[in-house]
Amino acid sequence: KFGFFENNLIANVAIFDLRKKDIAIVDPDSILLPPAEQWSTNLGETRTRGIDIQLTGTITDNLRLIGGYAYLNNELLTVDPSLSGQEGNRLPGIPEHSFNLWAVYDFTEGPLEGLGLGGGVFAQSDVFISTENFSEYDAYALVDLMAYYKRQNWKIQLNVKNLTDETYNLAQALTTSDGFAAIRTGTSEPLIATGSFSLEF
Repeated sequence: KFGFFENNLIANVAIFDLRKKDIAIVDPDSILLPPAEQWSTNLGETRTRGIDIQLTGTITDNLRLIGGYAYLNNELLTVDPSLSGQEGNRLPGIPEHSFNLWAVYDFTEGPLEGLGLGGGVFAQSDVFISTENFSEYDAYALVDLMAYYKRQNWKIQLNVKNLTDETYNLAQALTTSDGFAAIRTGTSEPLIATGSFSLEF
């Protein structure tokens, strides 16, 4: 744990080595069957090593920050015989690098008092789509914006998600074949703007 700007900005750092055993997954031999008829097998043992850094706090009385970075190095240490050849591969859907930063500026005096403006970015590196490690989904970055105006007991707010209308694919966790991943992929949400009004009493 580290403090900056007279401890107004706090950084928490974690370094870890995590292992999991006996992870239940859909048996590759049954993936073409209806979901109710599929059966499970044991994926094996996985290991994830990495570092996670989180930032929270204020730079000035008006500027708030939340941010983070994670590095994840994971692999299959041992695998079920049905997954022969996948030992040492990476897990699907887990980026090696991910980053996020969100900032909000509050106007506390003058003609703009009560106005708040915020923006942030989330980015991640490419990911494998299954434990076969043949195909990947590309890296992507998302930009979000927010604005609000608050007076006494009421507040009006506008949020914009995925400002650049970025398109990307999401891999499903613990998928063991690229063929199965192709029919289970998740897709991105388009640009979305929402407004809200709240009243306290």
